Amino acid sequence: MNNLRGSVYFFDSGSLMGNRGYSLTELVLAMVVVGVVALIATPRMASQRRFLSQRSVVNEFIAAQSLATATAVRQGRIAELHIDAAARRYWIEVDTSMAGGGVIDTIGPVRQIQDPTASMSSTRTLLCYDAQGLATTVGACEEGDATVTFSFPAYSRTVEMTLLGKLLR
Repeated sequence: MNNLRGSVYFFDSGSLMGNRGYSLTELVLAMVVVGVVALIATPRMASQRRFLSQRSVVNEFIAAQSLATATAVRQGRIAELHIDAAARRYWIEVDTSMAGGGVIDTIGPVRQIQDPTASMSSTRTLLCYDAQGLATTVGACEEGDATVTFSFPAYSRTVEMTLLGKLLR
């Protein structure tokens, strides 16, 4: 008698279950389905990417305005938000000297709008915020009620600032 205990038997699974590969027809059909899905999704994804890029332009300006008010409060002196709509850029300046002796420093980078399709317009060119973070008209500073519009080919977004420096979208 044969003792089969402890023996391992291997079977060729291909012979029991049939051929396990894919046919050329199945592969071509899968490639066609993937191609159709890609053709449908690509324009939508490009449109979504463009929309997010345009939204980030507006959000970066809002962040700069918030940084200007926070800098004014932190430094305890006037912070200026400069808007150069023709050149599509804006930046923040504040006197950073200990005694407020006129050492003007740019806070953060000068922000340039990178989207070539975007244009920018503003009702003001110099917005200032005092030590309480409120809009002020000291010196060359203009009224705080500004409207900044970012225009794109399909639509435009407007950011409004009130006299107190509050943002409205």
